[in-house]
Amino acid sequence: MIRDYWVYQKRAAAHPWALYIVKEFDKRDILPVLDVTFYSEEIQNPTNSKSIVGVTGDNIDHYVNALVTELIDLVDVVTSEDVEQLEKALTDIFIH
Repeated sequence: MIRDYWVYQKRAAAHPWALYIVKEFDKRDILPVLDVTFYSEEIQNPTNSKSIVGVTGDNIDHYVNALVTELIDLVDVVTSEDVEQLEKALTDIFIH
């Protein structure tokens, strides 16, 4: 099955980020495969975006760390509030 989700940065920022997440999963699988596109005016390319394909992990923390690591490389500031937002969003995505 495939489902998609949008995650928009909740914290006020001059150049907010957004993530488009595609979750690929089989109901028998515990953890899905994610394809993620990051969007922000801070990403300096013609589409203001970057995609990563095939994000996997042993637990939600692995997924969060992968996304936070990528986000840190793409935007100027990533706060603990942003990390908490991603943790909650991924938890919700994994449940639904």
